[in-house]
Amino acid sequence: MRIKTLIILFLMTAALLSGCSTDSESLSKDLSANSISENNVTYNYSVSDYPVYKKTEELISASDIVLTGRVTDVSFKMLDYKTALPPTEESEEGDITLCTIYTVEVISIYKDNVSESINIRVAGGIKDKYLDQQIQVLGERASKGITVAEDMPEIKIGETYLFSLMVFEGTDPCLLNFEQGIISVSDFNSTVVKDEFGYISAKDIISYFGNEKWTAFESENFLEAE
Repeated sequence: MRIKTLIILFLMTAALLSGCSTDSESLSKDLSANSISENNVTYNYSVSDYPVYKKTEELISASDIVLTGRVTDVSFKMLDYKTALPPTEESEEGDITLCTIYTVEVISIYKDNVSESINIRVAGGIKDKYLDQQIQVLGERASKGITVAEDMPEIKIGETYLFSLMVFEGTDPCLLNFEQGIISVSDFNSTVVKDEFGYISAKDIISYFGNEKWTAFESENFLEAE
């Protein structure tokens, strides 16, 4: 009887220790994630290498979707860089990356058919903004820093842009490139100025689909030509 009692006590103790070990490990992980804050977050910078288009027709041909839209929300996801889909057991740790998702209310569609709202995916996070959201999504990975694209333009909620996008089957579309794939159309000057290379403007892209498209865009946005 005493032997049975000792065995039972041993098993109960082992179970308690095992439970304490699990709880302690979970607590350690939580503390590790919670120790990263806006005050001590670090950044890793990536440089993108996308094609740049010298002619409007080349840019249009390379784009799967061309539209104007207003940014309404910003959120974040962890995705497998190779597939642009949520990570699986087969994903390699080095390929799992933070991505920014911009929700866009569609205003005018020039190429392809899309719904009234679309999510646009950009690899990397955002520096000095939405830090709590990014840290929460990163979890323990936040200790390694937030990766941001060095040449990514600032995209603001409430602003209207002309987007030229690529689509990979089953994934959210992404920008054709950072210099020409997104162009602010908040005022007339921003629509006629060529990109930083001096090749293409928003007016060039919209007018490519017909002069009436540009006229309609001016009218809808209350823009007046100089």
